[in-house]
Amino acid sequence: MNEVLILTNEEFILFKSDHSKNVIMRQQLRRFVNQLNSRHSHLSDWHVNVSEKLISRHIIESNYQQKLEFDFELMKKGMRCDECDGWLGTTRKYSRKNLYCLSCESKVDLETAVLKCINEYQLLFPKRKITVNTIFEWSGECVSCHMIRKVLNKYYIPVGTTKGKYYLPID
Repeated sequence: MNEVLILTNEEFILFKSDHSKNVIMRQQLRRFVNQLNSRHSHLSDWHVNVSEKLISRHIIESNYQQKLEFDFELMKKGMRCDECDGWLGTTRKYSRKNLYCLSCESKVDLETAVLKCINEYQLLFPKRKITVNTIFEWSGECVSCHMIRKVLNKYYIPVGTTKGKYYLPID
């Protein structure tokens, strides 16, 4: 048998292939494997050496799947503007329902900003618990704990009581 290209992606469609006999689509894979299994052949030392090399080079964990770890204490805290990537805050203009970018002065809804902050924290630190104090610190302390608690109670499931209370996403 000659070289064969096996395409395993079920969403892939190959149009106008000149080498259609050498291309095996996902739907044809079971028939192809059955044909291979039905053939009787003699395995030489070369076959054994090739299989040993393949087994020895087997990669258990891909380099592309490595997870980055971030140190909460070393990272700069605060909320970023979607428009200009500046920092959000309340020093230039104050409002109970909005934050303003300190660079471009664009207005951001406070609840939306807090949710974005929580999602960012959750993405960067999936193993850490979501608490009012950690989100307060992660937000750069520009949103009140009362507002953070209000958003967490609205969109997350509280676990525990006063001390040690943390929140889980509603999935």
